Amino acid sequence: MCGHIEKALLVFTDNALYNVSINFPDPWWKNKHFERRLLNHSLSSLLNRKLKNNGFISIKTDIIFLIYKQISNLLLHGNFIIVNNKMGKEFNNLFQNLSLRERFCRNFDIDIYKVVLKKRLL
Repeated sequence: MCGHIEKALLVFTDNALYNVSINFPDPWWKNKHFERRLLNHSLSSLLNRKLKNNGFISIKTDIIFLIYKQISNLLLHGNFIIVNNKMGKEFNNLFQNLSLRERFCRNFDIDIYKVVLKKRLL
């Protein structure tokens, strides 16, 4: 689904999703590539529509300064609050199926940062 997340989300009716996981959404971490980042205004607004009230978005990354830049779109353009913020080693993967990036981080002792946001009741 790389690059087509907005098209995929349009399949769902509004308020249909309870949980969305976004793992390592920042391949374009330099400021000059700002417009290519996944969590932009458009996707933030779409997630706000598609997620049920009290639904969750979890975001994992290994680039700490970007996680705050990217969740700021969700906080500004959506109806979300931060409910969990884990900094440091984060390898809690329910199915133990690590992505290539998670394996890379584990092998090179790179921290993974996770933030969970909750859609507030309107």
